[in-house]
Amino acid sequence: MGLGTRDRGLRPGRRARYKAGQGRHASKAVISNRITDCSRAMGAYDGVRADIIFGERFNKTQWAADFNHGLSSSPSTAPMFKPKNVEFLGPAGDVDSRAIDLYTYASSKEHIAEANLKATQDNVKLCAAGQHDVENMVRMWGQSRGDDINSDWTKQYGHVGQQDYNYGRDRALDVLRADR
Repeated sequence: MGLGTRDRGLRPGRRARYKAGQGRHASKAVISNRITDCSRAMGAYDGVRADIIFGERFNKTQWAADFNHGLSSSPSTAPMFKPKNVEFLGPAGDVDSRAIDLYTYASSKEHIAEANLKATQDNVKLCAAGQHDVENMVRMWGQSRGDDINSDWTKQYGHVGQQDYNYGRDRALDVLRADR
């Protein structure tokens, strides 16, 4: 036997109500709920992937800050360990220290800007791809039910799916990234 209603233990009187929730005979509420659930799940999954992108950005900006601190603080501590026979380092040490500070500051800003730009670009690509996937899911599901992929029905539920995708994505990011 297949996976019909008899295999699930439904009584014959419930068979019609069970079949009413399937395929072409599904109510608008059932269709909307399925699209909402699937779209939010896809959005939540992409929210987790976006969190990974933002985590990589944080690691890169932290590296830039550590690099800046390490490079700029080491020359200032070097004069503390000068040999006994050196009496005076003069203004050259101060000029060197300022030049290193200037370089590390500019380098740090550049690394942070690159990390932010890459994370933003990756996040935009991920979000656009997710919305496109939701739209394709709704279109193909509508087509499998006998509707045209460009029908008003499909477009309406496509918009609903994209809104729910955004909700699922934002909700996942709210939970994962409290600093947002």
